[in-house]
Amino acid sequence: MQKRLTVARIADLKAPKKGQLFLWDREVPGLAVRLTPKGAKSYIFQKSHGGRSLRMTIGATSAWKLPEAREEARRLHRLIDKGIDPRLEKADQKRLGALEGMQVEDMWTEYLEAHQDRWSDRHMADNEYMSREDDGEKAAGILRPLLEMGVGEIDAPTLIKWAKKALSAKSKHAINQGKHSALRKGYIRFKAFWRWAYQREEYKNGMADPSIFSNPDLKALIPKIKPKRDVLEKGQLEAWFDAVSKISTKVISAYLQILLLTGTRRRELSSLEWKHVDDRWKKIHLKDKVEEEGRDIPLTPYVEFLISSLSRTKGYVKNEYVFSSKTSKSGKLEEPRIAHKNALRIAGLPEDLSLHGLRRSFSTLSEWIEMPSGITAQIMGHKPSAIQEKHYKSRPLDLLAMWHCKLEKWILDQAGIKFDPEKAKGGLQVIK
Repeated sequence: MQKRLTVARIADLKAPKKGQLFLWDREVPGLAVRLTPKGAKSYIFQKSHGGRSLRMTIGATSAWKLPEAREEARRLHRLIDKGIDPRLEKADQKRLGALEGMQVEDMWTEYLEAHQDRWSDRHMADNEYMSREDDGEKAAGILRPLLEMGVGEIDAPTLIKWAKKALSAKSKHAINQGKHSALRKGYIRFKAFWRWAYQREEYKNGMADPSIFSNPDLKALIPKIKPKRDVLEKGQLEAWFDAVSKISTKVISAYLQILLLTGTRRRELSSLEWKHVDDRWKKIHLKDKVEEEGRDIPLTPYVEFLISSLSRTKGYVKNEYVFSSKTSKSGKLEEPRIAHKNALRIAGLPEDLSLHGLRRSFSTLSEWIEMPSGITAQIMGHKPSAIQEKHYKSRPLDLLAMWHCKLEKWILDQAGIKFDPEKAKGGLQVIK
């Protein structure tokens, strides 16, 4: 299909059900807009060179203005007329041929499909989120510009340009402004993907060597991981518990307290189902990030008291999740951070204390009672850090509970909370 390209015509293009759709420009020979079944639009240039049809991807229509694409197409046209293969500007001759005309997104899709049975739902969702298209409501994922390129276009200069553009972009969400963790995550995920593809014989000869990710100029742009130190100090516990216990939403109040008292990851706890709370054997089964089968932790007295205060039903329907939500699509608590920040402000505590900081606090506070590090790690769900821990120590739940209950009592004492487990069973409330 050949028409004079205009911004309106490009915007009106509808994604084909199968294959790729090309709209060729009448003004500049060889220039076209390519549209994939997933709706990705990019400018491409095609012309005969050396008896073969040569095709190159100029770039995504969202990144290139139409006049710029036309000028680039004319430049490529002039190079070919001089007998120069323009692909050599970005790739060695040995990389040409096998993957000519193939988009990175094609390989990325195969990469996700190859790992869908091996990755967790969370890991898969992260990859899909970083590669998402701009739908008008949410901006395109950090990897989208790379996925819309041709395989032969990916090299160190291209990655450097991508990283610089990502660093200069402003997030739509105020909570992420000034942070560039998405770039680091995208860099790590794309590097892993590229190494996977490079090991496949059908792709290897058409790709840049993975050493491009070690380019010093590129690595200098990738944000470094800075250890976070946000923890609750011993002397801050009373103010924190006092403010959090007064949060009007009982589910969030209980959730935050249990997050501190168990040291769990935030999504492990928010995904807790009633069927995994065993009040007979005093244990909680969590979906573990590390262990596929999950892990059991003790159901300590105060945590049991907090959980028992939550409703198991929503109207006439039984809740699936312990920390349920009437507003979230998932039916479980999704966003407790706003309430937590308000509580920190009221308590006069540092407002940068994150939910993960409560997990760090559990580990730090456990040292006050000299809890063995292996027991702390097992409760928190950390991988064993030594051969002895991995192969020779299997601690029963009773041993974990002995130390966990001791830590819980110590934390409650520091917070000024007088709690009697026996009286609580009778329906009495906690006395401050």
